[in-house]
Amino acid sequence: MEAPTKELAEIKEFLTKATHFMEAEKWEDARGVLESAQAIDPNNAHICDMLTEVYKGLGDDEQVEVFHARAADIRKHNWEKEVEAEIRGRHDVMGGAARHEIP
Repeated sequence: MEAPTKELAEIKEFLTKATHFMEAEKWEDARGVLESAQAIDPNNAHICDMLTEVYKGLGDDEQVEVFHARAADIRKHNWEKEVEAEIRGRHDVMGGAARHEIP
């Protein structure tokens, strides 16, 4: 589920700050800002990717693996939702059974 517009603007602001902290190698500051963004949108793969990079900077290999895997899981889940929506959009689903049109 996507965050509302106000929250998206807040996330964008957090990501901009985090990027600046990361460029300056201020890993703890970046981590804190990204954790705030993740609290708003915990299923955002991009935030997880950024946290992966932050934990690389901090030398925390365990958290690198955690966030790398989390980003991959989120992307897989989102892909599955997109595929399901595509299939549902092509078929009239009623009562659990798909009705197919015969040409």
